[in-house]
Formats: sequence, structure tokens, C-alpha cells
Amino acid sequence: MVYVVFGAESPVDNSGKIAVGTLVVDDTHAIGGHVSIDNVDFGPLQTDGQITIANLMAGPHKVQINQGDRITSYPVLIKANQTEHLVDSPNIVAPPTGLTATVY
Repeated sequence: MVYVVFGAESPVDNSGKIAVGTLVVDDTHAIGGHVSIDNVDFGPLQTDGQITIANLMAGPHKVQINQGDRITSYPVLIKANQTEHLVDSPNIVAPPTGLTATVY
């Protein structure tokens, strides 16, 4: 499967003309993966490592971490001249609900 996005604009601005902040993505659960923001690729997140994206335009963004068999998405709000930290964590699966048991 190949996923291609045409016309995706980079959420990074190096012009100094608009408000930007920084995003640091940490992997603390030995998951790793490939990071994209708003469908723009930013490279690998090493296992137990971090990736820093500077000059990210202020405002809401969608961060995706592709681990091969799953893609985890996080909404993030970047504030001007601030650093936002995002910790990639495994999805915690809620226990099933609505189960019944009959005890004899």
C-alpha cells in the first residue's frame, strides 16, 4: 500500500514572518516509527529517541507516527515561541464492555 498526498504544504516556516514554535516528539516506550505532521514527512523517530521540529507554524496540527502495522495520530497545538512536548505511547486498549457471564 502506498499513501500519497499531493499539494500538501509544509507546516514549517523559516521566513520569520509568521508565528512559529517547536515540537519535540519523544519515544519513551521503545516503539519508534516514522513521523509526519499534516501529511508532510519529517523522518524517523528512533526507538527511545526523540525528534525536534523547529519553526512549526503556530496553531493546530495533526502528528502521525507510523509504526508499520499501525499509525498513531495525535492532535497538537503549537503556540508561538514555545516548545510543545509529545510523548508517543502505546495505545491502551480498553477492556471489552457488555460481556456477561453465567456461573453454575
